[in-house]
Amino acid sequence: VDKVAKGVPEDWPFEGARGLFTQADVSDCSADFVWEKPNTEGLVQFLVHEMEFNEQRVRSAAAKLEKAVGKGQQVRIDSFFKVTAKRATPMKPAATAATTKDAAKRKGSAAASTAKKARK
Repeated sequence: VDKVAKGVPEDWPFEGARGLFTQADVSDCSADFVWEKPNTEGLVQFLVHEMEFNEQRVRSAAAKLEKAVGKGQQVRIDSFFKVTAKRATPMKPAATAATTKDAAKRKGSAAASTAKKARK
């Protein structure tokens, strides 16, 4: 069995994929959107009867949406974190796989030379 290298295939249409982001179709819509109570029955009709979603899950999600109507806006991500004092001592850098392997080799060769000396 041939092993396939991970990565992007040579024939991948990267220019077309990049174009999806750099030249995306954008609407000039200036409509005002208003957060209103969800149309639960409309959601059930479409998601359950047309798209085969689970009805219980759709109704549960609609109930959560209904409960969220009138609540405040989404908060910034930094509101989830609290600033603490700086560390007194800096953290040690994490060992890389290469340095760990090198240390294991040195340790192994030292053990081998000690065993040779013991046999003599």
